Amino acid sequence: MSRSNPNEELVNPCKHWFQWDGDKGGFKSYDKETKKNVSIPLPFRFLYLDSLITVTGYNEPEGVGYYSNGVRDIKDVMTVRSKNGIEMTGNWEQIKEKMSAKGADFCQSVYIAFYEGKTLVLGNIKMKGAALGPWFDFRKANNVMDIGISVKEMKEGKKGKVVYQMPVFSVLDIKPATNELAIEIDKPLQEYLKAYLAKNKSTTETTAEPIKSESKSEVKVEDKPKIDSLPKDFDVEEKPIVGGDESDEEPF
Repeated sequence: MSRSNPNEELVNPCKHWFQWDGDKGGFKSYDKETKKNVSIPLPFRFLYLDSLITVTGYNEPEGVGYYSNGVRDIKDVMTVRSKNGIEMTGNWEQIKEKMSAKGADFCQSVYIAFYEGKTLVLGNIKMKGAALGPWFDFRKANNVMDIGISVKEMKEGKKGKVVYQMPVFSVLDIKPATNELAIEIDKPLQEYLKAYLAKNKSTTETTAEPIKSESKSEVKVEDKPKIDSLPKDFDVEEKPIVGGDESDEEPF
C-alpha cells in the first residue's frame, strides 16, 4: 500500500511452495496451472532464509482446507480460515485442540533459497506433520544460518497402525558465492515480510479478538506427528529434479 496506490496488494515473492509427503516420502509441490501435486525426487538441497508459524490442513470429510496468517511467535494471534470464512481465532495453545480435531496442523512456513536448474530462487516449505519433529530436532542441533541443508533420504515412523515417512535432514557445506546470492534473494523477502506482518498485526488488532483459553498447560507442539493426507482428487505426477543433483556431496 502507498499514498498513490492505497489498494495495492502485497505480493509474496516466493516462486515455489513445497511440503513433505508423509505417506510416500519426498517433497511435493502444487501446480496451480494443472491443479495437481507434483512429486520432487530426492536429493533436495536448500538454504534457510526465514520462517513464520502458521496453521494449515485439510478436513477430508467436509472437503474443507484450512489456512491462517503467519506469525513470528507461538503466542501471537492467528486467524484460521476456510472457504466458509473464519473458523477460529487465537494463539496456537488456544486453538490447537479444536482445530487439530478438524484436521488442522501446526506448521512452520520455512522460506528457502534453492537451485532451479542453475538459478538460485526463492521457495517455501511447509514443515508440518511427519516433517515437523525432524525439522525441530535438526534446528536445535545446527545453526541453519551458517549451513546448507540436504534431504537425501527418509526414514520410517509409526503411530499406531499408521506407517509414515520422515525426512532426514543433513548438513551441507555452502560456497561463498551461493551464500551471497542467498543474501540478495533474502532482501526482497524481508521487505515483503516486514510489510506483511505489519499489515497483519493491524488487521488482527482491529478485527479479531482472541478467544479465552480454558487450559493453563504449557504451550508445546505435539511430539508425534499427524500424518499428512492428500485430498482424493489430487493426482501426483513426476517432475524433474529441483534443488538437487548427483553431486550432492559437493559444496552447495
